[in-house]
Amino acid sequence: MSATHLPQTVTLNITELDSWLEKKVIEVVNKVTHGGAIAPATTATPAKVTPIKEEIDWQAKTDAEVWGSKATLAAVEKIRRSYQAICLYNDTVATGEGDRLAVTNQALRDLSGCNGLVIRDWIEQHKDEIISHNAKFGMENKKDPSNPASYANKGKDTDKILLLINEEFLSGEGFKSGRN
Repeated sequence: MSATHLPQTVTLNITELDSWLEKKVIEVVNKVTHGGAIAPATTATPAKVTPIKEEIDWQAKTDAEVWGSKATLAAVEKIRRSYQAICLYNDTVATGEGDRLAVTNQALRDLSGCNGLVIRDWIEQHKDEIISHNAKFGMENKKDPSNPASYANKGKDTDKILLLINEEFLSGEGFKSGRN
């Protein structure tokens, strides 16, 4: 073994670290109490610690803050809020079949302004809630009820409905007419 030690990266779990530290403390205490000399500590190079990125609570942000951001988690929050807005609209404002809006990739894309692939993944993760909500108003996929894709918005004035949802439930930050 050579006299110079090269710095090594070692990964320990908390139990292993506690055990190692305890062993080292006992060794030092024994040397001091029994009159032994303590070898000087080797010069340690400061560890490079990657700063932990602060987790942003997007649910606590205003609509303007969320829609003003391009962050990935802000996109997820835009989609979540757009979904909730459609559900609230259908449950409280809509009066009948002609003005209800099915939760679809296109409707969420129009309201949130997010990429359709990101929305597809979000829909897959929330498939049961979407199917349940659409089915509650008879807007489920008639050919395959286990598929969240719905065609119930065909022939509806979706721009008018989306503008109303945006103004009522998203502080006007979501859907922009003619943006598409």
